[in-house]
Amino acid sequence: MTIEEMAALFEKHDDAYLRSTEDGPRDLAAIIRLQNLAPVNGDVVSASEHDQFWLAFDEEKVAEAITEEDVVYLKQRGLLYEEGMGFSFFA
Repeated sequence: MTIEEMAALFEKHDDAYLRSTEDGPRDLAAIIRLQNLAPVNGDVVSASEHDQFWLAFDEEKVAEAITEEDVVYLKQRGLLYEEGMGFSFFA
């Protein structure tokens, strides 16, 4: 899929986090899923600011591999996506 299609799916499933009932480290589960979709060599966290941190995953590579099921899974674990800014979490 394209980056635009991926961004639309993240917006479509924006409330998925509210439906999550999973216990455990949700952020770590999301990072592992992203690593399986589009592996990163080196550090996974690329930047941080106050209460948010961004991940070093390539948007285009993730878009090539991601499915709608993956988007729901990632949103349920608190992952945010903003086109051009990449993937992030609130701390």
